Amino acid sequence: MINQIKEALEKATPGQWIAEEHGWDNPALLLSYEGDKVSQQIAEFGFQNESADAHLIANAPTWLRYLLDVLEKANNVIVDQNGHIEGLKVAKEIEIENHTQSCFDYQDQIIKKDNEMAILRNEHTAMKEALKWYADEKNHKENVVDQWEPVIPIAKDEGKKARAVLASLTMEANKNG
Repeated sequence: MINQIKEALEKATPGQWIAEEHGWDNPALLLSYEGDKVSQQIAEFGFQNESADAHLIANAPTWLRYLLDVLEKANNVIVDQNGHIEGLKVAKEIEIENHTQSCFDYQDQIIKKDNEMAILRNEHTAMKEALKWYADEKNHKENVVDQWEPVIPIAKDEGKKARAVLASLTMEANKNG
């Protein structure tokens, strides 16, 4: 419909349209002006109450051009807004993708830290058991049952348990090694 209006405006009589009334017993004329001169009579209205129609018709090209211009500007705003909305959608998708990747990164870090904690728990348990053995008073006393000579378990151990636990400490080995 918009193209039909534009086409009709292009085909209409050129120039400024003006409705002129010539008294109640004379017809109203719809004239086309170019500059100060009448270039063409477009229509004649025979009844006085038709002057409102003449006024509407005379202003129709100007008003239609104005409305078409407003409509075109509104359409441009809509196109711009749609472009902005599409840009926001793309930005949102990129943001979601980045956050998703961050979540996977954090998940990987959590799994790594969980594994490190399990290793540390095992190492802690081994160190605790070694300390318990060294702290046990019976390991400091002489054992003479079924022995050729008296043996003190701590002396016989010569720190082997402690060295074995220290050698198994993977976290320390990774930091120092």
